[in-house]
Amino acid sequence: MTELSQGYLSSKPIIRKQDLSSLGWRNAQQQAGIYQQKIAVAGVGGAGGACLELLAREGVSSFSIADPDVFDTTNLNRQAGASLATVGKSKAAVMQEFVESIHGDRADVSVFEEGVSVSNMDAFLSGATIAIDAIDVGNPAMSLELARAARRKSLPVFMAVEVGRGCFVTCFAPGAATMEQYFGLEPDANVPTDLKVSTAEILAHVPSYTPVGLLEAFTAGELPATPATASGVALLSSLLTICIERWVLGDTDSPSYIYPNFLVMDAIDGLIEVADQKAHLADCLTQLGSRQLGGMATTGQFDIAD
Repeated sequence: MTELSQGYLSSKPIIRKQDLSSLGWRNAQQQAGIYQQKIAVAGVGGAGGACLELLAREGVSSFSIADPDVFDTTNLNRQAGASLATVGKSKAAVMQEFVESIHGDRADVSVFEEGVSVSNMDAFLSGATIAIDAIDVGNPAMSLELARAARRKSLPVFMAVEVGRGCFVTCFAPGAATMEQYFGLEPDANVPTDLKVSTAEILAHVPSYTPVGLLEAFTAGELPATPATASGVALLSSLLTICIERWVLGDTDSPSYIYPNFLVMDAIDGLIEVADQKAHLADCLTQLGSRQLGGMATTGQFDIAD
């Protein structure tokens, strides 16, 4: 009998049959710890929905899910839960059904189809052990409200952003640097509901192959849809899920993914590193446009078919 299998047999935790393949890379006690988590996911479109799917498959069966949007045809290229059958349906309700399809009667999912707001934030975070901020980047005020509410409850808030065929992940941990610092605000600053931040200033990674003018065009609303790909979202959701697992399993003071650091990956640039936000951004901007994959497409350049 191996030392690993002896460890499994020593405490006899109950492991669900559907999770047996996870054992080996984590032990039975660790898997049992994953069962105890409740994850509050604010936004279940690209990043949030894909991460929710992976967390459910890792063994998490308790969630709070908030999203005010319905699936649209433009979501079909990358979002978990998006299909021709779900176009027009509530993203939050569809992802609730997904969790239930994985966990059956064990699923415990609170749904907020109106999205997160100041008035429902406490209910959204009730019983949660971890929060994920996958709120639209155009709504930084609500991200700050989530971060502040989580801080009052001593909950970590994970954030991840997909950029091309790369991404970055960070965690605003209790007692560590804050989201206000990330957005360049004072800790107790009043947050206007129409708060705007520059896309370029909050990115921890700008790929070297970014088309010149892309960030400006995105900020100005000149693109037909948010630039995002299935491969980029898959990379993001995997890295985000792994960082959440590290937190759950006790790696809670790692400098690699705790803000002000970011864990950065890019499959085309061949990059995986721990980066300070501002230093990395300055380096990336000097390389901008050195080579291009695809390219920027504005609405005047093509026709759209159903």
